[in-house]
Amino acid sequence: MTNVEGSSAVPNSQRYIDALRAVHNLTDRHVQMLQIHYYSPQRTVTASQLARAMGYGEYGPVNVQYGSLARSVGERLNFLPKGVKLGVFVTFQHVDGEWHWEMRPELAEALEVLRWVDRPEAV
Repeated sequence: MTNVEGSSAVPNSQRYIDALRAVHNLTDRHVQMLQIHYYSPQRTVTASQLARAMGYGEYGPVNVQYGSLARSVGERLNFLPKGVKLGVFVTFQHVDGEWHWEMRPELAEALEVLRWVDRPEAV
């Protein structure tokens, strides 16, 4: 297993909220991808899993759309871990030959505050 993480300080959830609100090219498909990712077990998904959930036959469109949104948000945050645009949203784990994207907790909290997802019930 390989873990790839940037060294920049991760923005807090309020900064993510502000950045997401400021994105002018945000589409319903972008929000849907964020929701699918949020609701995935441990908020972790692969590009292939996200593509299937979105109804795509391959992961290419997910990489383009999710990466484009991450770039737009990252520009507003001035945050681009290790120069990888998707790193704005995720940390990466390489498991069994596939990259697993774990949603950053700060992004997850921002989605909850924005009410784009339902906050999980306390156990």
